[in-house]
Amino acid sequence: MDIQGSVTVVTGASSGLGLALSEILGQRGATIVMSGRSEPSLQKHAVRLGALAIAADVTDETAVADLGSATVRRYGRIDAWINNAGVWMPYTPFQDVPDERARHIMETNYLGVWHGSQVAYRQMLKQGHGTILNILSIRVREPVAYTVAYSSSKLAAYGLTQVLRAEAAPHNIRVLAALPGRIQTHLFDERIPQDYANFMDPRAVASAIASWMSQSAPDPELVITQDTLGGESE
Repeated sequence: MDIQGSVTVVTGASSGLGLALSEILGQRGATIVMSGRSEPSLQKHAVRLGALAIAADVTDETAVADLGSATVRRYGRIDAWINNAGVWMPYTPFQDVPDERARHIMETNYLGVWHGSQVAYRQMLKQGHGTILNILSIRVREPVAYTVAYSSSKLAAYGLTQVLRAEAAPHNIRVLAALPGRIQTHLFDERIPQDYANFMDPRAVASAIASWMSQSAPDPELVITQDTLGGESE
C-alpha cells in the first residue's frame, strides 16, 4: 500500500493506538478520517492533525455506513480502512462474566469489525482496490485464562478476517490482521494491570504497523510484541 496520498479511515481514533496510527500515517502522507465515540476528543485531535473527524459508534451499523458514505463524498474513495475500535474487561472467571458485558464486548470487537469491513469492502469492490486492516490481539494465537469474553470476540473477528481475505484476494483487496500484545492505552483504565509499565508504547506499535502496511507484499498477519518491536519508533 502506498501510504502517501491514501485516504485512510481509522476507527477508535480518539486515543491510544488509533490516535497513534492517525498521527503516524498522517505524517507519512495519508489523508486521515478519524472516527470514534468521544466527539470532543476526536475533534480536538483531528484539528491538531489536519484530519477529518466523523463520530461513529462501531456497534451501530447505520453510523458506520454513514462514516463510509461521508468519506466517499468528501474524498471520492477509501484506500484503507483500519478497524481499531475495541473494548476489554479485567480478568474474570468464565462463570462470573455477566451476559450483558460479554454481549457488549462481542458487539464492539466482532460486530464493529464486521460493520467496518463490510462498508469498506463494498466501496473497494466499486473502485477495484483497497486494504482492510483489522487490529486484533495476540490472544488469537496465545489464549490466556480469565479472558474468555475478550479473547472469544477477537477470535471471531480473526475468523472473519481469514475468510474475507480469501474472498477479497481476486478483487485486488488486501485484508490484513495485526496481532499486538498489550499496549499502554485507556483500554485498561477500569483496572490497571500491575505490569502496565511494561506494556508497549502505542506510537512504537503504530510505527511498526505503518511500516508493514507500506510494504509491496506484506505478510497478511503481523504479530507485535516487545521482542518483535526491536528498535521500531517514530
